[in-house]
Amino acid sequence: LVLGVPAKSVFHHNIVAGLLRVAAHEGKAFDVLITDPRLPQSESLPPQLTIIPLSINGEELGDAGALIKSLLAQDKRILVYTYSTMSSHLLAGNTIAQLEKTLHRPVFSITTSQLSLRNDQEYGLEPPCVGSARDETGTADLGCIILQTSRSYYRRNLDPTRYVAVIDQHGRNDYLLLSSGPKGLANHAEVPQPIVNSAGAGAPTAELPPEKKEKKKRSKYYDGSKLGSKSGSTTEIDPNEQVEEDVN
Repeated sequence: LVLGVPAKSVFHHNIVAGLLRVAAHEGKAFDVLITDPRLPQSESLPPQLTIIPLSINGEELGDAGALIKSLLAQDKRILVYTYSTMSSHLLAGNTIAQLEKTLHRPVFSITTSQLSLRNDQEYGLEPPCVGSARDETGTADLGCIILQTSRSYYRRNLDPTRYVAVIDQHGRNDYLLLSSGPKGLANHAEVPQPIVNSAGAGAPTAELPPEKKEKKKRSKYYDGSKLGSKSGSTTEIDPNEQVEEDVN
């Protein structure tokens, strides 16, 4: 499994620790965490976990591929912790596609990012949705899908004082997990750290017109401990009470 997080969001950096704890609780603990050395590391990781600081991007991709092959041969369960701009299959020729070629097998990925609940929060989405002339990192295609997904929930008037998360499936092995905290995107902001997509600048992109409509992809809900299969649903999470589903 490859888990990608935004470069600027401490909120999403904490997801990796929660994922590892839940996996262990469900009897499917990961044996090895391969983590990008530039990402902050949680102090609450399972004690039996082997942590290997190694990027899967650029010149280190070959080393990462060889290591993963060796670990898989030993039947190890592996979590690769990297940036969202490297984990998503939605960017053509992205790092994860190169990793799949190296491993000669498909790779399951979850890419996380912010969920905008109102149009005045769109400025903080990461990566930004811009036109090809302004897309210096080649990541705008992912940003535009995040923006489009967020806009599809504006009319639901979800409560901004609660935790809200939505997960969309965009391919057989590709999921996009978007979430918002009680303070909206301000709860996510951190020191900017630009990440360049391995596909390079100049990838074809387009800015979304206001309220562009598109056929909704298959969605699943996330309640912090399990994945369900209810299409088009979300979960609002209050940290002080039991989880409640809001299915429309």
